[in-house]
Amino acid sequence: MADTILKAEHLTKTFISGKKTLKAVDDVSFELKQGECLGIVGESGSGKSTIAKMLTHLESITDGKVILKGKDITNIKGKELREIYRDIQMVFQMPMESFDSRCTLGDGIGESLRNMGISRTETRRKVEELLERCGLEKEYADRYPQIVYLSCV
Repeated sequence: MADTILKAEHLTKTFISGKKTLKAVDDVSFELKQGECLGIVGESGSGKSTIAKMLTHLESITDGKVILKGKDITNIKGKELREIYRDIQMVFQMPMESFDSRCTLGDGIGESLRNMGISRTETRRKVEELLERCGLEKEYADRYPQIVYLSCV
């Protein structure tokens, strides 16, 4: 039987603005076991992004629990929170929009590693290794991202 990697129990998120209350996520539960993939599907505004943000601590949880590798991470903070980012991170749909055009690709790719306290030298080595695994030369780490928009008429 596969181990449970991630478990959401009765997740709820309520936003309050003045006198208005919006329940963006209402009692969502699921389990993700090792080797499985999970897709959260719903129409625009149904709470998919809010669920992902709650799982990764980018949004607070109004009610419910998040368990990662058997550990309740719902209310962790500080150093303990930084440590869980080794196991769970957000992957954005438009990765090119995630790069800062003022920073090199190597800086952008290595940011998470540096945030975990990995040295600049080790971060550089890992970034170069990742680039090569993706079929790119390690020199790409020193380049700046460029977004090229094509339009067909």
